[in-house]
Amino acid sequence: MSLTDLKIRSLKAQAKIYKVFDGSGRGLYLEVFPNGSKLWRVKFRTGGQEKRKALGAWPDVSLRQARETVDALRVGLRNGVIQLPKTELTVEALFQEWKTKFFPSLAPATVKKCSLLYGKHIFPSLGELPVGSITPVLLLERLFRPIEQRGHLDLIKAVKSKLSQIFRYAVATGRMERDPTQDLNGAFPPAVVRHMPAILDKPRIGRLLSDIFHYQGQPSTVFALRILPYVFTRPGELRNAEWSEINFEDCLWRIPSKKMKMRAGHTVPLASQVAEQLAELRKFTGGGRYLFPGVRSKDKPISDVTLTAALRYLGYSSDEIVPHGFRSMASTLLNELGYNPDWIEKQLAHVSGGVRAVYNRSEYLPERRRMMQEWADFLDGLKNGVTCQRGQALSGPLSVNPA
Repeated sequence: MSLTDLKIRSLKAQAKIYKVFDGSGRGLYLEVFPNGSKLWRVKFRTGGQEKRKALGAWPDVSLRQARETVDALRVGLRNGVIQLPKTELTVEALFQEWKTKFFPSLAPATVKKCSLLYGKHIFPSLGELPVGSITPVLLLERLFRPIEQRGHLDLIKAVKSKLSQIFRYAVATGRMERDPTQDLNGAFPPAVVRHMPAILDKPRIGRLLSDIFHYQGQPSTVFALRILPYVFTRPGELRNAEWSEINFEDCLWRIPSKKMKMRAGHTVPLASQVAEQLAELRKFTGGGRYLFPGVRSKDKPISDVTLTAALRYLGYSSDEIVPHGFRSMASTLLNELGYNPDWIEKQLAHVSGGVRAVYNRSEYLPERRRMMQEWADFLDGLKNGVTCQRGQALSGPLSVNPA
């Protein structure tokens, strides 16, 4: 039977979203949400695929208007054109507008993560919905409950945060009255905090470093793996390092703000051991842009999985150590060794908050130079304390496969 205005008004909310089709054969139907709101949608086939489009919320879009829109769509499909009236701003359109405005100021890794979250998790269930139809209950039922049922509580937090960004932008520009994600605070149990796996036992660190310095492979991978524990930057910052950023005279690596997570330039003092490794690496990759170019293209750095794969090849599981775990290793041990926490946090490029952050703008460069050299000496002591079991000296010619 075809829908009528009386029947639409009589549709009652249920515990879950349900559909009521218009019997006119147009593919038109209403989705009725647990909060009582009703959203028009149409399904149709084009190019051999079934598609769905949102047409707006009832009663803002009446039954007659919805049918007329679908009739126009069917005529367009016969002519090879999909044309729907853009009477309301959709979630996807809002994101595209926000992206144009804010992506240029974000780090590439943040842009990639944000685009992935929207494309994989948000657009499939919300992309075509008008922002005016978004309610906390709709978000809960269509987006977050399915994620929760899969046990991905950490993903809920990330998705909610990204959605909140564009909704707050919509509020500020007069397209929404409030951010509906805020009403979902406390709706989910907290995710279990998972710290990056790191090896903290000193004898095991020595064995790890010994294994790393015996690893043989492409120069980019060999040297990146050797240097990372000594500089403990974020792996992406190391992978994307360029020769123009290295000052051999001052033994400094200056990372520009556009490459940093917090969009603030960062200076890394280079211990003598690191400078020696870089001098050796320059023989292999010094003619190009990147310190650690990929095998397939010298114009791109090694991928984010390269160092992880090398650690797995050496026999270390994802529960033992990941490339990011060298930061936890350094932070934990340097604090145990009694170094000033401010020096450590500055070296980690962590940005503190509050009033203290406003006044404490010191780079602690002389102190960090000393700390980084002593850290390198400390690591060498652990590494050299390991009895070599492979018949190779821990010092001597570097063992790499030329690119």
